[in-house]
Amino acid sequence: MTAPKTRALLGVLLAAAGRAVTRSTLCEELWGARQPPSADKTLQLYISRLRRVLGDPRGTRLVTVPYGYRLAVGPGELDAHRFDDLAARGHRALEAGEHAAAVRALEAALRLWRGPMWAGLEHVPALAAESMRWEERRLEVQDRYFDAVLGTGGHRDVLPRIRAAVRDDPLRESTWARLLLALHQDGRSTEALRTYAAARRRFAEELGAEPGPELRRIHQRLLAESAGAEPVCQLPPPLADFVGRRVELTELRRGVGGAGPLLVTGPPGVGKTALAVQVAHAARADLPGAQLHADLRGCRGRPADPAEVLGGFLRALGVAEPPSSLGERAAEFRARLADRRALVVLDDAVDEAQVRPLLPGAGPCVALITSRYRLGGLEGVRRWELDVLPADDAGELINRVAGGARPRDVTALVRCCGRLPLALRIVGARLATGTRSAARLAEDLAPEEHRLDGLVIGDLNVRTRLASSYRRLGPQARRAFRCVGSLGAEPVPAGRVTAALGVDATRARRYLDELVAVHLVEPVGPPSAVRFRMHELIRLYAREVALAEASVARGGQLAPAR
Repeated sequence: MTAPKTRALLGVLLAAAGRAVTRSTLCEELWGARQPPSADKTLQLYISRLRRVLGDPRGTRLVTVPYGYRLAVGPGELDAHRFDDLAARGHRALEAGEHAAAVRALEAALRLWRGPMWAGLEHVPALAAESMRWEERRLEVQDRYFDAVLGTGGHRDVLPRIRAAVRDDPLRESTWARLLLALHQDGRSTEALRTYAAARRRFAEELGAEPGPELRRIHQRLLAESAGAEPVCQLPPPLADFVGRRVELTELRRGVGGAGPLLVTGPPGVGKTALAVQVAHAARADLPGAQLHADLRGCRGRPADPAEVLGGFLRALGVAEPPSSLGERAAEFRARLADRRALVVLDDAVDEAQVRPLLPGAGPCVALITSRYRLGGLEGVRRWELDVLPADDAGELINRVAGGARPRDVTALVRCCGRLPLALRIVGARLATGTRSAARLAEDLAPEEHRLDGLVIGDLNVRTRLASSYRRLGPQARRAFRCVGSLGAEPVPAGRVTAALGVDATRARRYLDELVAVHLVEPVGPPSAVRFRMHELIRLYAREVALAEASVARGGQLAPAR
């Protein structure tokens, strides 16, 4: 199609994207203030010509409407629509911290561009305005694309493209900001400082203004790091009475030197946090860049907001005013840690969505995560599942916590605690601070109906720890939990749980899987003959809750277990 007026007509109709455009508007766009007397008839001629080009003799594509015309456009027919869809998908992935997915979507969006929008039709007022709007939109998506690539650690691959973008639009501050971050990630901080100085001169000469807050913030960060700011250590103190876990400690210390996050998971009270803190302190010499720590409160109260956690991390790393959005904070966080041998400990995570934005990008930084949940959706994770302590280590833990009150025989206490580290620690603390002997305390804990009452000291409480997991279950999984607890101490087959629940096998297995996911129930045996068991203290809590629920159902006054 070579006729300029016909091309301009098609452009105006496409810019409206399925909306009606009046004849008067079309004439004004084609001829401006100097419309010929025959403008309306000539417009009809151009419409007929355009219909022939489109293969639309009946006007089903280029539709005549009262006072004008409408070009019918279906979903996905225009590159502009596909661009918007891909850009939105990339933005969502970036906000969620899924940088690789964001790169794929945003790169596909930018590939749709083959030059300026409405090239050759700049004389048409509506298209000139549309061209400017779409160019700004492209540049915004390009910035997001640079953020996503930097988030994956691909700074070297994208540096030439960022430089070209700066040359094309040297007054666009956001592109200069990405250039500084890419140079910093590449270990070229001195060059990044010189680049900031060049940008500042350019803005002063051509705009008579200083750089904006984003560029100044990045500059301050580069200055602070160039001055050799002290590395950050936020780790809680290690436990002086830590016992056992020799295999796990060795494997996790070795894992700190590998690629991908480390996940320590297991039932409530099994000692995940204690192990993670020990590993983190042992790894400090190998990861001197920073040791960051966050309590994500996955099973205690309201889980921590990833944006708030990132804000705390960034402030600790020298960012006085962290960016406002989660995606920007995640990108800045990864940029800060890109070249550091650092450790990020994420304790008590609730789900994958909470963790993903907090993971460092490519580079020497390592993330160590603890969670009661298995977090099966996290990509590239290396997993360690903790079980209760061996009997000898369990007895040693009681003795170490008991200190000067170390009893000679703690076998009965170990048995009452089911070798669960939290319970063992409580028992040791009760021996250290109380008046009961080991034998008398074991007698107190022996009756199952009172055992959880005795496993409390200060803010350490086995029942409360189990209740926090129980509260997060769905209604049917809670019912399944109470049911399994009432079926005895031996592992039970799925069929027996199905019969007790009175539901079909598929639903029963779904409820059991939910319990397995949070380590309230553990599968044992081969998949063809799998059975389900509960730790003894979890079983006692499940039975306690079941009795409380039954009492309430009968109209009794017994409150549900805490």
